[in-house]
Amino acid sequence: MRPGESVLDRLIVSYQKEAHTLLYDKLANKLTDAQKEKLLGFLKKQPNLLSSANYYKKSPPEPSALKINLFITRFNELKTLGITEIEFSDITQAIFEKLEILGRTYDSNALSDISERNKKIALLLCTLSSASKNILDHVLEMNAKLLAKKERIANNFYENQLKKMQTLAKKGLQFILSTTNQLRSHPSPKNTTLFDFIEK
Repeated sequence: MRPGESVLDRLIVSYQKEAHTLLYDKLANKLTDAQKEKLLGFLKKQPNLLSSANYYKKSPPEPSALKINLFITRFNELKTLGITEIEFSDITQAIFEKLEILGRTYDSNALSDISERNKKIALLLCTLSSASKNILDHVLEMNAKLLAKKERIANNFYENQLKKMQTLAKKGLQFILSTTNQLRSHPSPKNTTLFDFIEK
């Protein structure tokens, strides 16, 4: 006989919960025990870690050396945790993105209230792994923009200096030509000293 609707609902919820647990375990087991402890400890040091990951989903800020160094520091922190080395090829993109988005909705208190330890780790892992990629993309983009900006400044400086040098060169050439003509038209150039020539 077909089970009743309430029985089916309980079965579906049970299987769904079991599937979620297996997924969280699978993700958490990508890390060693030491990495898991470091990851959870990292969250305690930076309570707004997950919510601030939203920042890296946006376009990078106006580039500056200070901001680039800050982003590099954040990336190196995640790299030190081993986040950047984790492979997710066995997890579908849709599932990964769903967990990553879910992770960014939590703050440290809400995450601490989750009783399943592996769920915490899985959400942290997906969210911070995505953040590390975005951070690196932002670093590259900001660096390219900053270099382009510095190149424009250098080119403008070069063009301005070149124009000044060309102007000075023209004035110098005109002075030489004028002086040469004056010397050639002098009635007695061989018997005239430089001082006398300048004075006249």
